[in-house]
Amino acid sequence: MISTGAARTLTVYFLLAAFDLATVAISLSLNHRIMRIYSESVIVNRNWADRQGIYANLGSLAAEVNAPGNDVFQSMDIDGESRRLDDQLKEFEIRVEEARRDLRHEIPAEDSGPLLDLLDRAESEMELDAEAARVVFALLRQGNMREAGEEMARMDRRYNRARELLSELDARVRLLQRRNLDDQAQAAEALRQFEFLIGGLMVFMILGVTVYGHYLVRQAQRNSKLREQYVKTIAENEARLEAVFRTASEGILTVRDGVRIESANPAAGGIFGCDPAALQGRDIATLLDSSNWPLKTPCSELETLARRETGAEFPLELSVSEHVDLPDGALTTWIVRDISDRKHIESELTQYREHLERLVRERTAELEASNEQLRTAERLASIGTLAAGLGHDVKNLLFPMRCRLDLLERLDLTDKAREETAELRSSLDYLQQLSNGLRLLSLDPEDADASTEYTNINEWWNEVGGLLIRSLPTGVAFHASLPEDLPPIPVPSHKLTQAVLNLIVNAGEASDDGGAVTFAARTIDDGACVEMRVSDTGHGMTPQVRRQALDPFFTTKKRSFSTGLGLSLVHAVAHSAGGRLEIESEPNSGASIAMIFPTTHEPATAKSATAPSGIESSWRAVITVDDPRLASFALAVLTAAGGDVVRSHELNGVASPAIWVTDMRASRLVNAEAFLNADDRNRVIAIGEDSDQTWARLGALHVDRGEGAAALRRSILRAMGAQQGLNE
Repeated sequence: MISTGAARTLTVYFLLAAFDLATVAISLSLNHRIMRIYSESVIVNRNWADRQGIYANLGSLAAEVNAPGNDVFQSMDIDGESRRLDDQLKEFEIRVEEARRDLRHEIPAEDSGPLLDLLDRAESEMELDAEAARVVFALLRQGNMREAGEEMARMDRRYNRARELLSELDARVRLLQRRNLDDQAQAAEALRQFEFLIGGLMVFMILGVTVYGHYLVRQAQRNSKLREQYVKTIAENEARLEAVFRTASEGILTVRDGVRIESANPAAGGIFGCDPAALQGRDIATLLDSSNWPLKTPCSELETLARRETGAEFPLELSVSEHVDLPDGALTTWIVRDISDRKHIESELTQYREHLERLVRERTAELEASNEQLRTAERLASIGTLAAGLGHDVKNLLFPMRCRLDLLERLDLTDKAREETAELRSSLDYLQQLSNGLRLLSLDPEDADASTEYTNINEWWNEVGGLLIRSLPTGVAFHASLPEDLPPIPVPSHKLTQAVLNLIVNAGEASDDGGAVTFAARTIDDGACVEMRVSDTGHGMTPQVRRQALDPFFTTKKRSFSTGLGLSLVHAVAHSAGGRLEIESEPNSGASIAMIFPTTHEPATAKSATAPSGIESSWRAVITVDDPRLASFALAVLTAAGGDVVRSHELNGVASPAIWVTDMRASRLVNAEAFLNADDRNRVIAIGEDSDQTWARLGALHVDRGEGAAALRRSILRAMGAQQGLNE
């Protein structure tokens, strides 16, 4: 039978044993739970890291889907970019489906629902983005650069919306991950608090063992070993967490009280350009732009400027967790990312978009200027028609008036009446002069049969002088000097009128109010030539302007008021008569331009002159364009360049080398191919819509009707340049 004391001791022993067993069981359970939390944390973190990789990859794939619609403006490889778009879109849809399966199977329904909605919306926006890119390709195939640029802008807006949705999706995934990590941290914190309780119980157990004997001391030793094992497990867990901290690809900082950096991983050191140990103890405000300080926490994906160790600033994106209150202060975790490359790409995209918009604006301005020139040409043509009709009507009225005046003069009139009739005859002579001038100005300069082959200069000036003088601005004086016995020159009078009118108009525009313009004619070279010179007191020409003055389309005036063909046409008139053009001018000293014509009565030749801009005079051109405006414009340009130009409905009989300006008709395609094959020096300028590139593959220079006169001008100059290179 056991005594009461022994029973009490035995009871205490069993109580201590039971307490010991309970303590050990609780400790083992605690250790098991810690290991389970660690294992779950590693698995969850790996899964979330993989999931974030999927969403980050979606953003990159979305950029790849959007890229062909932008890159095609630079590469102009429409088919290649279209195939690239299809490949990237297919890869994007595969990755979206993987992300969708992951959300449905791995994330609770209450959390995955909003994420799936964001994913579906992002996929829909990217599908619209791809459709917009295909529209861009279609417009580019049609040659419609302007609408393609506008469609590209809409495509970029859809891409930006998709990118914002993917960014929001990534942010929500990170939020779920952070919430999961917070739950694990809270569980670990709860276990840590429970650890203190276990420690107290173990101390109490050790005291009990000391009181109740050596037997309980041995039990305490066993508990001590269990405690050491527990501490070792905690140390191992901390080592594993430290390894994750140091190998993370993103920069991680732990900040005490929102001010002092407590630790930094190697990635953070690389971002700030220093050793991670150098960041410990530093004030976080020394690394960030002061405009964002003090920082409100928590925050997610805040963009700011940061400074490296060298003092260089760079864009930084950071996320800050909620603070954790610890005995020695609040602790927050900062995740930092260097976004310099992303900002650089965004800047390049912005510059490229601005460049495209600038090109569109410049092209629009050029088209508007070309349209204005065409409208001006139409108005001038109408004025010419009106002038021709007016001159004819005035001439018809003058004849009966002269007849009646002759009858009056035969009568027995008083001296006063005869003075009045003399004044009437003077007025009629002046009206006749204006009528003759209007007739000459209204004639087509390219029509060789419009007037006589030779011009008597004195008679010509009596007819058109009064009208030419009125082309000067108000406030500019005019002086004329012509001897009475000037010999005739081999140039039609209507061409001479147009040439002198161009020179007088240019001189008047170059002269300021109060200036003067002089027209003088004289014989030179012992009467072999006649020099007709127009001088002004204007601002003159620089050496560079003087060298380029005869180039077709060169002008110092605004394009809306000048085509740059004036002096080229004047030179062509002198050249066609076997003469030459001389320019004398200095800056701020006025200008003097002289046309020198031979006085021989033999047919005019061009041996003494060369075509403007170095183009040889041996090349030919034929124009078979139905549009009268484009045909006239091409005729003016080619003629001013010194070529032998004809307008015809057929190409037969045109000798090579030659330039053929033609409408883009199917019936003319065979003739164009034969024309190009006949001589390597031949060139074809085709006007119309070449949607299937048939004419371009043939070797023709293509001009779309919507591009207007400016594009035709460039093509003519290219063809003339090719002729020049071959002739040389």
